[in-house]
Amino acid sequence: MNVDAAQRLLIVKGPDGTPFDMVITARTRIESGSHMLKLNDLQADSNKTVSVRFVPERAGDVAQSIRLAG
Repeated sequence: MNVDAAQRLLIVKGPDGTPFDMVITARTRIESGSHMLKLNDLQADSNKTVSVRFVPERAGDVAQSIRLAG
């Protein structure tokens, strides 16, 4: 995963290596274990495995929740 905080984007790769851009909103929940994180916190954790729940919208896939593994 990579983070573009300026554009509020999270770029993740699917199991087959296909990249997906996820739009981060103020409602997006970002968690690592039992800790809540902010978008800027993700920049330090790039290239980690994540699980993302999202809603496909015309303007892009909007992340509802992001959970960092391990």
